[in-house]
Amino acid sequence: MSKRIKVLVVVLAAVLLLTVSGTATVMAQEEPASTPQANGFIARVAEILDIPQERLVDAFKQARQEKKQEACEGNCEQARQQMRQARQELRQAQQELRREWQEIGQEARDECDQTRQQLRQAWRELRQEQQ
Repeated sequence: MSKRIKVLVVVLAAVLLLTVSGTATVMAQEEPASTPQANGFIARVAEILDIPQERLVDAFKQARQEKKQEACEGNCEQARQQMRQARQELRQAQQELRREWQEIGQEARDECDQTRQQLRQAWRELRQEQQ
């Protein structure tokens, strides 16, 4: 395997690892624990808005969950784009390897043909000398 392909595989693995770990980190984030000061603030906001405190807390939870989901979806889309790019780079590397392999094969066939011709010529010369 050529050095270029090895580097490409390592880069792809690193991108995949970073994407998965980033997504896992976002999903693993816990909701912050509410403090007495925050509870007092939420209670005051609920009083100003003239809604029950539980309804306001639920609205904050819903907004937080939606934001997490948006972040996760953004990370997933970014990971998809990175994977598409990595696949394209891998295809290009494969095509380049095929071209190199074909060139090497053609060179080897040409060398074999030359060697064969040299052997035939040497064989003819040897037969002429023997006659």
